[in-house]
Amino acid sequence: MKINYSCGMAVYPNASGSVSEMVNQSLIALIANTKVLQVPYVLYSADISNIVHRDLAIQSTVENGLDNNEVYPVYQVQQSVKDRSIVGLEILARWKSGQFGEIPPDTFIPLMEKSKPLNDWAYICSNKS
Repeated sequence: MKINYSCGMAVYPNASGSVSEMVNQSLIALIANTKVLQVPYVLYSADISNIVHRDLAIQSTVENGLDNNEVYPVYQVQQSVKDRSIVGLEILARWKSGQFGEIPPDTFIPLMEKSKPLNDWAYICSNKS
């Protein structure tokens, strides 16, 4: 049997003096732990807070990326190692958000998968190329 745990922490006096602020900071650290960093525990910091808030903001705009033509295809040729002949072609999705700039695929693809099945996104992207 395997048991997984997650923990978000805020430490006094580094955290704010109020209990509610410390609870909020602990929750932010927990969100960073479970959604972003995926490690056993996270200690709250301003950097952690910025990461969580940016991730949540990106997540809230991911569906608008296609509607606003911000997601675009990039074509990449696949070559044989043996003789460098062309053996295939990949179509890679890229997202240049008007709000956040270039969003790396390892950030936006998991967010897209949460909002729609990935085949829907692939179909939509391929029809824009």
